[in-house]
Amino acid sequence: MLALLILFFIFILFFIVIPKRVLGIYFLIFTILLSLISFFIKPFETMDLFRHFIILESLRSGGWDALINFDLFESLPLFGYYFYVISLLPYNGFLPAITTFLVYTSSFSIHIKTFRELKSPKIVIFLGVLLFITTFNYLAMVSGIRNMLAFAIFAYVLYYDLVYKKNAFYSWIFYILLCFLHSSVIILVLLRILLVFYNKMSSKIIIPVLLGWSFSLEFILKIVANLTYIDFFNLLYMQILGYSAVDYYSLLPIINKVLIISLIFIMSLFNIYNFEHIPKGFKKIQTYILIVLCFTLGSVLNYNIFIRFSDFLSILSPIVIMLTAEVIRSISHANYDLMSSKNNNKVSIYFNLIKLMILSISVYSFIYLLMFQYRYVILSSNFYFTTI
Repeated sequence: MLALLILFFIFILFFIVIPKRVLGIYFLIFTILLSLISFFIKPFETMDLFRHFIILESLRSGGWDALINFDLFESLPLFGYYFYVISLLPYNGFLPAITTFLVYTSSFSIHIKTFRELKSPKIVIFLGVLLFITTFNYLAMVSGIRNMLAFAIFAYVLYYDLVYKKNAFYSWIFYILLCFLHSSVIILVLLRILLVFYNKMSSKIIIPVLLGWSFSLEFILKIVANLTYIDFFNLLYMQILGYSAVDYYSLLPIINKVLIISLIFIMSLFNIYNFEHIPKGFKKIQTYILIVLCFTLGSVLNYNIFIRFSDFLSILSPIVIMLTAEVIRSISHANYDLMSSKNNNKVSIYFNLIKLMILSISVYSFIYLLMFQYRYVILSSNFYFTTI
C-alpha cells in the first residue's frame, strides 16, 4: 500500500510542473512504474488473482491441451488465449503487470488525445486524470484482470469509432471480440447499438427505460432465457444472472461510487443541455457516456453491475471534464461582448463548483480505496519462481 501511496503522490506532485508537451511521456513513465508494482503483488487466497495464478500454472504444465480442455475458455476463448500467451512467460507477475500496462496505456491514450484535440488548459486535464486515478479501483483491476482490461480496450476502440469516425467495421469486430474476453462487454455493445437509434425523440423512451431497467430484471431474464440457444445471448443471460445473484450489498463502496457517478452525471447533463457547444467530433461519445450513465444509475440495486460499470465511467470521466470545460469556454466566448451578462458569472461559478467537487470526491475516494482496498496490496520480493 505504501508503494502505491508514494507513487500516486509523486505523480500528482510532478504533474503540476511537467510541461504540457511531455505529458504523454509522463503518463507512460507512471504506467510503467505502476506495472512494476503490479508485478510484485502477492495475492491473498481469496483474491481472483490467486485463482488466476493457479490457471497460469495449469497452462504451463498442461500446455495447449490444458487450454483446449478448460471449460471456461470454451465460452470465453479470448480469455484463454490471453492467459495462454502469458503462461509462456516465466513469472506469474507478468499477468497483473501486463494487464496494468494495457489498461492504463489505453486509458491515458484517450485522455491525452482529447486534451490535444480540444486544446484544453493543463488544469483541466489535471482535474480529469486526478479523478480517474483516484476513483478507478486499481486493486480490482489487478485482481480481476479480464473485466477492466476489456473495458479499457473497449473505451479506446470506442474513442476511435465515435470521435475520429475511423475504421467503423474494425471497431465492431473489436467490440464483438472483447465479448469473449469478458461477457460484461456485451452490455456495452448493446448500449453502442442503442446509440445508433438515439435522437431527441427516442431519448424520451430510452433514458427512462435505462434508468428503470433493473425493476424489470425478471422480465428481461425471461426474454433472454428463450434465446440462450444462441451463444451470444447465453453469455448475456449468464452474466446478468450472475451479477443479480449477489447475496450482499456493501454500503460504503456504493456511497463512494454514487458520488463519482453523480458528478459525472451532472457534468454530462450540463454538456447535453448545451449540446450545440460540444465540439462536433465529441457529440457522439458524450451521448454514449450519458447512455452508460443512465444504465449504471438504473443498476444501483444490482451491486456488481453498478460497481463494475462505475469503473468504466471512471476511465471516460476525464473526457467529460474536458468537454465540460470546453462547453463553458464556448459559452463564455459567445457572450464575450456582454461583459455584464449573468451567463458569464453563472458558468464561472459552475466551473469553480465542479473543480471543488472533483477535488473533494477525488480525496474522499482515494482515502476510501486506501483504507478498504489498497491495504490488501502486499508486495513480494521473491519472484524467482513461477508458482505462487
